[in-house]
Amino acid sequence: MKVYPEQLAGQLKQVVPAYLVCGDDSLLSQEAAQTIRQHVLAAGNVERLSFLYDSDFQWEHIFSQVQELSLFSPLKLLEIHFEKSLDKTAQQQLNELSNILHQDICLLLMTPALKKNQLQQNWARWVDQYGLIVQTNTPQGQQLKRWIKNRLDGYQLCPCNELSELLFSYYEGNLLALNQVIEQLHLVYPDGQTSVEQVEQTLINSGQFTQYQLVDTLLMGDINRAEQIARQINQQGDELTLFNWLLDKDLQAIEKIKQGHPAALIFKHYKIWNKRQPLLLKAAQNLNISQIQSARWQLATLDKAIKDVHHSDSWNQFVALLLIFLSPTWSPRSA
Repeated sequence: MKVYPEQLAGQLKQVVPAYLVCGDDSLLSQEAAQTIRQHVLAAGNVERLSFLYDSDFQWEHIFSQVQELSLFSPLKLLEIHFEKSLDKTAQQQLNELSNILHQDICLLLMTPALKKNQLQQNWARWVDQYGLIVQTNTPQGQQLKRWIKNRLDGYQLCPCNELSELLFSYYEGNLLALNQVIEQLHLVYPDGQTSVEQVEQTLINSGQFTQYQLVDTLLMGDINRAEQIARQINQQGDELTLFNWLLDKDLQAIEKIKQGHPAALIFKHYKIWNKRQPLLLKAAQNLNISQIQSARWQLATLDKAIKDVHHSDSWNQFVALLLIFLSPTWSPRSA
């Protein structure tokens, strides 16, 4: 049976012969494996053996453990962790293994995301029929919003729509950081009573939002404040890679609005959080097309400077970007 990570706890009723956790999201994979492990061990008197599939791995050890009866417990939990995609040998051996598993063995397999043809292999179909398959890919869109709401509910944090949208807007694609933020909020607000403004200020104070702040400050036209924030980031030893990506995405949206595309459709396409939409509309009024295009060109130049081994020119390139926002007619290409 295939289940989503959020459905796993409800499906763990009795110990089944095999579990497969497959996916590329490390947080969800770790949590799913730990939940399964605790469930199996709770059966009592279980011998747990863990193996890493690497260059030193030998399948003989697995087969011998399956064939040998345990002297100490009625059930063996055999865990095999595959750090890379399953090779042909692994799939062949798993096919053989699925033919000899018995009631005294419980198998827990942890793999990266599997392709459709891999899930059609005999061993995977056997797990699907007699066990559980948990696919742990990073949730996107509405699925991620549901994940955020469930986490907020789990910590009894006020799961208001604005708070969910705030976290979704800033942390989409980085589930590990998102989970850490929610855990931090639980520590700061143990009674669960908070507001969007308090959450945002908490994250700003902890340094989480610095590069996001820099983008918003620049779009507001507060050049002096933007320079101060950038210097703080520079002193912390952080690069402006995230800032580059965020600002370029916003500038693409602003340029489309300037060209006459419906703002509502643009905000939906570029996933602009409701609270930030007035900021982008104001920036669209203040910036001209030439500024936007020059800024995007300069961001590409800044990105190259950041990726340079010596980073010697990155600050000068950032200052050039500030000048574009400061002067409607200045362009680094004509300087």
